[in-house]
Amino acid sequence: MRQLRAGKIWLPCLLVVAFLVGCGQQSEPKSKPAKQPAQTAKKKSVAHNLPPAVPAPPPVMLEPALQKVVDEIMAKNNAVRSYTCVWDGSETSKITKGPRAGQMAEYAFHEERAFKRPDRLRVKLTQVKHAMAGLTGQVRDQVIDGATCWDYLQTPSGAGQELVAAMRKDLPEAEKADIIRRHEAPHVWRKDIQRLREAGIWETRVWHEWERLLVPFNLCDMSTLKLESEDEGQWVFSAKPIAFAKRIERITLTIAKTDGVLREMRSSLAEDGGENVQRISDFVLNPDLPDETFAFTPPEGVELTDSTDMEINRPSQGG
Repeated sequence: MRQLRAGKIWLPCLLVVAFLVGCGQQSEPKSKPAKQPAQTAKKKSVAHNLPPAVPAPPPVMLEPALQKVVDEIMAKNNAVRSYTCVWDGSETSKITKGPRAGQMAEYAFHEERAFKRPDRLRVKLTQVKHAMAGLTGQVRDQVIDGATCWDYLQTPSGAGQELVAAMRKDLPEAEKADIIRRHEAPHVWRKDIQRLREAGIWETRVWHEWERLLVPFNLCDMSTLKLESEDEGQWVFSAKPIAFAKRIERITLTIAKTDGVLREMRSSLAEDGGENVQRISDFVLNPDLPDETFAFTPPEGVELTDSTDMEINRPSQGG
């Protein structure tokens, strides 16, 4: 139960963050496309952003001018050696179940991120606002040190009592105490990177779900991608989502021309008229980050779970 609960904490705010689920590694420069039929001779293929070791899915055909811009953005993201930034997200969406069904709910999170190639990451993720009782104020420290993925969940004091009070049913005192303990007890999960590599899911899935910034198009149906506008400092794109992102109706991306890194993403939600907004600020390109920046030691006395096997056996998204 503890593992399941932790996995759902950030789901509302990660609805659109999933668009970056393939980030962290860029594809190698694409090879020359095969000759196309006469009606598509003026178009070029673009491979999705996958690590070099992963076979690319069938290419999407883009007009040459748009392809050129996408290639430039991908190359700039691939050239990023390190970064630090602040990532803020918010969502307004309609509650579909329970006594508050039909009401609008608000979610917000704040991240402080540091990244260094090839596989080092530190994220401090704070749930600023959440519609579910007890989840506002939770803090998650996520660290990849090159050998291990660490995920340290901390819950504010009183969150368990808030959750129990919101259940609207009588519970035995012992059951209440157990819920409060499980809800407020800090917990660390670890994953062994070498074993994930041996299972063939580190480069293809796990790393991408942690480092999400450097591939801005992964939630986009590239066949619908449009360059809406540009000026000296930025490009603005729009697209429909891939099939996996069922709740999203349309995506708008703002990407900086200086480094090719996403600065803002807006997504309209299909069924409830809500909106999800992601913004990147205080972006610093290629800072000198020593490996010590990404060191992590579980606090003494905190419950520790090795979730490597759980990760290996977890079905892939959309599969």
